[in-house]
Amino acid sequence: MKHIKDCLPHISVSNSHQNWKFQLMNEWTAIMGSLVGKVSIYKIYNNSIILGVSDSGWMQELYLLSNLIKQKINAVLDRPRIETIRFHYVTKQTCKKPDTIVTTEIIAKERSLTTREKKALDKITDPELSEVLIRLLQKCHQ
Repeated sequence: MKHIKDCLPHISVSNSHQNWKFQLMNEWTAIMGSLVGKVSIYKIYNNSIILGVSDSGWMQELYLLSNLIKQKINAVLDRPRIETIRFHYVTKQTCKKPDTIVTTEIIAKERSLTTREKKALDKITDPELSEVLIRLLQKCHQ
């Protein structure tokens, strides 16, 4: 599967005054350097750009660097086009781990739980927390 930035040079736009947006997206990695993993282009409109950031600490840091970022963007383009940089909080795109549910019956074969422990574990709705607590109980009884 190709990344969209690899397709950008091959796209022709009939509206030539919009080509700078494709150029900006194509040069984004060079503009941001090592920060490219922290910030992405969220939206470009008129003379403004909204950058997506998934961490509030980095959002603050990038806000403080926004004039420098704007200068770097405008230096790459044919003429200064970006006047305003805004930031938008975006959720991280992470791979979801498959859910692993360990039931008390499976663990009970290794060491039987007391009635009190079973009652307490029945009240827990989070399967990961339940699994961790079962392992903790087993270690305590070793």
